[in-house]
Amino acid sequence: MSRKSAVIELVPEVQAPNGTHGWRPQVSTRRVTADPEQFPKLAAPDGVEPFWAEIRDDLTFAEAERIPFEASTTFAEQWAVIAPMVLAWNATAYDPTTNTWEAVPPPADAGPDVFKTQVKYVTTFLVLCLKYNADLNLPKGPKRSDATGAG
Repeated sequence: MSRKSAVIELVPEVQAPNGTHGWRPQVSTRRVTADPEQFPKLAAPDGVEPFWAEIRDDLTFAEAERIPFEASTTFAEQWAVIAPMVLAWNATAYDPTTNTWEAVPPPADAGPDVFKTQVKYVTTFLVLCLKYNADLNLPKGPKRSDATGAG
């Protein structure tokens, strides 16, 4: 049974409750890859593909604000919020019974507890990418002069 976010299942042609056909954002995702210079704790060993994940790229401000990132936040609190937003990844985990590294299903399918198979830097990387677009090399704009960000 898939646990993917219900937002991914939306049909863009569905009318708004008031019957209007106004603009709606496109459902979109992006692949984020841990740059070893920016995220050295996620650097891949020689011959191994860098860590990547397919994440939702259509978060509203409200959804991004719900991703906790305070000093008192637990990893479990972050996992609960971001799991439905991480749709695919190349994460593996060591299985001592078979003495092999096995593919780990993505959090959107397996649920938040799947993060327990990963090092803590994976969570931090994904939170930064989802909440702050840390993986994107965006040009720096002017600093906002007020809390509303109107402009």
